[in-house]
Amino acid sequence: MEAEKKGISTLQGVSNSLEVLFALARADGPLSPAELAAITSINRTTVYRILETYMQYQIVEPDHDQKYRLGLGIWRLVQSAQKQHPVIYTAMPIITELWQRTKESVQLNLRFGDTVICMVGFESTHRLRVSPQVGDQWPLHITSRGRVILAHLSEKERKAYLQKDLQAFTKHSITDKAQLEELCLKIREAGYAISKGEMIEDAASIAAPVFFNGQVVGSIDVAGPLQRVETVDPAWVKAAGMEISELLK
Repeated sequence: MEAEKKGISTLQGVSNSLEVLFALARADGPLSPAELAAITSINRTTVYRILETYMQYQIVEPDHDQKYRLGLGIWRLVQSAQKQHPVIYTAMPIITELWQRTKESVQLNLRFGDTVICMVGFESTHRLRVSPQVGDQWPLHITSRGRVILAHLSEKERKAYLQKDLQAFTKHSITDKAQLEELCLKIREAGYAISKGEMIEDAASIAAPVFFNGQVVGSIDVAGPLQRVETVDPAWVKAAGMEISELLK
């Protein structure tokens, strides 16, 4: 019984540590221990201990106001994850080739539950551009990078997702469930998705699905100002997605 209680306590400690880490990851800037305690509902003393441990491994670092942000240790972990994740290391040369061909911003995104997260981003060399940020997260129904995944989920998963309250981000965001179902059908037939102004006004993107062992796990997309993206051939993006998926079989 004593060993069981100790095990539960250890698991709770791990859970608390991760809650603090993810709170910092979601924040727009550094956070104080008091702010972290409020966000996570974890005792402030516990938050202090977690931060002190993270500092030993450079996972977090304090700023001049004694607020905390992610440290260089996180970037080492990110680099290792990118090298080890089969989808990411398989996709890298193909992403690079698509970026060089289109001269626009290119992203590799992976599905996490009801969201899609940017895992790798190459910025366009144009002065006016959409700048992908690793860790950026979107709902599956918004923009081409998420909707191309939504379209290729099982019918059960897709219908369950569409029963949720769907948030709009601009006047161009599509949240009507019947319209999304129709779009998903067209996306499956075409093999790619296009979105215009759904997250950022006057920006557009073209995305294709990425499959791993026959299951859709992510997407690859080209994004930029609407007028330039309209000159990008969707077949290039579709071919890139198919090549990655073929290598992952």
